[in-house]
This record gives sequence, structure tokens and C-alpha cells, in this order.
Amino acid sequence: MLKVAFQRKLVFTIGSLRTTGEEGVITWNDIHHKTYHRPNQQFGYPDPSYLERVTDELKAKGVTLADIDPKDRLEGTVYCM
Repeated sequence: MLKVAFQRKLVFTIGSLRTTGEEGVITWNDIHHKTYHRPNQQFGYPDPSYLERVTDELKAKGVTLADIDPKDRLEGTVYCM
């Protein structure tokens, strides 16, 4: 679903940075990504509730499980919403 969001140009936007307030910069578009391989950190993974939260964020942007191309689905994977 993240791949679909990226292809639809939903992952990034032009806005202001929350940390510095700088305007007119490329920033995340309210779809959270895990960028740190340490648990219990703000952007750390594993995070037990991440998949549920990111699924909700994607759904709010109009991306659902039905949008995944069948050839991109992993064999044997259980998808839930």
C-alpha cells in the first residue's frame, strides 16, 4: 500500500517543517514511515501498532488493500485491514 501511495504522489508534499518551521520544503504527507531500526524510538521499528496506524493513514488518503496489484502481493502473506 505504501508503494501505491508513492506512485500516486501521496507520500511527500511541499510544506513547512515541524521542527524548524521552515516553509516551502519537501516533507512527509501524514503517512508515517519507520526510518530507525531501534524499538521504542519515535521513528523506530519494530512498533507493534505501526501497521494498524499506517493502514488507517493510507485509507484516509484513499489507498486500500484493494489497490495492491495482485503480482505485488507476497505469497502466503495474510493481509488484514
